[in-house]
Amino acid sequence: MPKYRYTGSEPFMDTTYSIQVNPGQEFETLYVLPSDWEHFTLLDLNSPKPILPQTQDYTIDSDIIEIDTSGYNYIAVVLKNPTESSIKIQCRDQTAPYIVLDSSVNNWFASKQSDFDYFSKIYLSALYGTANVTVYLGVHGSKYGEIGSGGGGSGTGCTMSISDPVPTSHGGLAAGTVIAGKSPCEVLEMILFPYQAPAFTAFYIEGQPTVLEVGDKVAGGVRTFKWSTSNSSNVLANTISIKNQAGDTLLSNSANDGSEDVNIGADIVETTASTYHWTISAVNTKNQTFTRSFNVSWEYRVYWGKDANATLDETGIKNLENSQLKTTYNGNYVFNNSAGDGLYYYVCYPDGFGSIHNWINNENGFGIDYTDNGTVDVTNTYGITITYRVLRTTYQQHGSLDTQIS
Repeated sequence: MPKYRYTGSEPFMDTTYSIQVNPGQEFETLYVLPSDWEHFTLLDLNSPKPILPQTQDYTIDSDIIEIDTSGYNYIAVVLKNPTESSIKIQCRDQTAPYIVLDSSVNNWFASKQSDFDYFSKIYLSALYGTANVTVYLGVHGSKYGEIGSGGGGSGTGCTMSISDPVPTSHGGLAAGTVIAGKSPCEVLEMILFPYQAPAFTAFYIEGQPTVLEVGDKVAGGVRTFKWSTSNSSNVLANTISIKNQAGDTLLSNSANDGSEDVNIGADIVETTASTYHWTISAVNTKNQTFTRSFNVSWEYRVYWGKDANATLDETGIKNLENSQLKTTYNGNYVFNNSAGDGLYYYVCYPDGFGSIHNWINNENGFGIDYTDNGTVDVTNTYGITITYRVLRTTYQQHGSLDTQIS
């Protein structure tokens, strides 16, 4: 077998065997991703070379197809029509373990030596439908792999020579990728093992509501930012940064540890409907920056409810039994009046929302006869004065009503 030396400056974890490789260490079997090959050196160029992947297409149904895999320790099976079929992969004497390829889970499988006891044969059969598959057979090794035969005789080196970009995407090999100079093993791994780009799956300030009433504040000072990432192993170390809406850097060169206490400065108060945001960023192992934002919005309060009076002042509006922070007058407004008392039904919203188009009864779809009572200034809990448009039913109502305004 070829021998290799690890030339990296930091310990390397071989995830296939779950062992740590230290700088300068030599070994025979090499299971590494292409992105790590630059840190490994082939010591004996006269050693037998690993075989490049061999490929064969098959059409399979419920009958079992036997494939000879002697001399190979790498098997990949790609299901080419995943929406129409699924297949069962078995090894050894057609007993467990086995793997099912199905569109609801995945449409390809690539083996490691630990998946099965040995690879003298594999057996394929369709669980339903007719399956078209491509089978790749090869030997795990280095980028110095050459064409050989049997258990790995010497041969002539091989790299891809087509200089044109790949015209269409294949698995993890994106259209436009240039593969000239890469070995078939590298190209196969690009297809079967696409790069797992990291992303922020969550980002927020602990305990911070995302919707506030106009005039309310985001408390300043030290706040705890929380976040999480997918594919965290592909996030470069110490690249977490957080900036505020103005672009000021609040945190930089931080570890991807999911939580940091950050001083955000003075209280943040908005006196009109608006939004404020913070942005977290990091760099992936392809030196690409990815981000996510956390937003806090300020909204106006809309009031609705019942009253016996034909007009309402500021106190009357605030005393209506329902209110909600909203950005528009659109929505459902329910009035509960099980006692059947004769009452006017009111909806009061910031005049800046504009004029409504329809107020309808959701039970029968008919329009509600309503009166525009004009505007009233209302000062909210935070001292902000807003001009409200006051609408009410033209006539007193004597039962509950489910309505919608648009």
